[in-house]
Amino acid sequence: LRLITEIIFTSGRSRRGMNPTRAFMDGVLKYKTLFSQWENPKNHFVYDDQKRFLNFVFAGRPFPDDLPPGKPLNGLRSLECEIMDWADDTAYSLNDLVDSTNAGFVTTGRIGRWAAEQDLSADDRKVLDALLEAMAAGNLERIMNRKIGEMVAACTLVERDNFMADLTNRYRFGMEIDPAAVREQKLYAKIARDLVFQSPQVCQLEHKGGFMLERLFGALYDNYIGDNAAHHPLLSRAFEGEMAEATDDGVRARIICDYLAGMTDGFASRAYKRLFDPDFGSIVDLV
Repeated sequence: LRLITEIIFTSGRSRRGMNPTRAFMDGVLKYKTLFSQWENPKNHFVYDDQKRFLNFVFAGRPFPDDLPPGKPLNGLRSLECEIMDWADDTAYSLNDLVDSTNAGFVTTGRIGRWAAEQDLSADDRKVLDALLEAMAAGNLERIMNRKIGEMVAACTLVERDNFMADLTNRYRFGMEIDPAAVREQKLYAKIARDLVFQSPQVCQLEHKGGFMLERLFGALYDNYIGDNAAHHPLLSRAFEGEMAEATDDGVRARIICDYLAGMTDGFASRAYKRLFDPDFGSIVDLV
């Protein structure tokens, strides 16, 4: 949301958004609850200073009482947002499972041992048997590509009634998904989550990435924010220009976040080494 509305285009020291339409912005607004409306949230919110975008998308209409902040309000999604969400869930459960299998991370043996520990329904076991058969035959990718089409075909356009239905077809119509397709997608997602994303190997990498980002943010925060800040030029020239023009510490902290968010994995790793690795610092390492 911040990218498309405020910072995607860079010119010299200034950044700007792409002036998105209501429909485009609404398509990525999966969550509508403000940060201040949750109690110490980690995710699933919109920052309070982004409330103006909610006002724009919903034409200034207040949310009704039957959509209080939290899960009820976040469950309000435009048709485009529902399509995006289902596409994301499908990719997560199908493509990631194929990639993990091709990499040798997920095997028939691991799935079999996992299944033995689960309380699976008869329908789930049929899906699992078909998955194991496809893996054993070596044609999992072809089967899963076909599944993508099935997941698309499982969607139906339905008319609905809500406080925006009279204003835009984005809310007058919604998407209904065949329950059998939802159950199948959730099973694939659980396999990927349990065997891949919650594996010690992946969790260790995720922990390391979080640790590195926290240390990078802390170093930059200490350098630019506070009465004792040294203000060494640690950012790129464009970001240094923005930092010099920042009006308060909140803006400076957001600039640091934008700088970190724009890093590739390799860039972040090199920046971390330059700041914290005593053996990383020759002229060759600066490139």
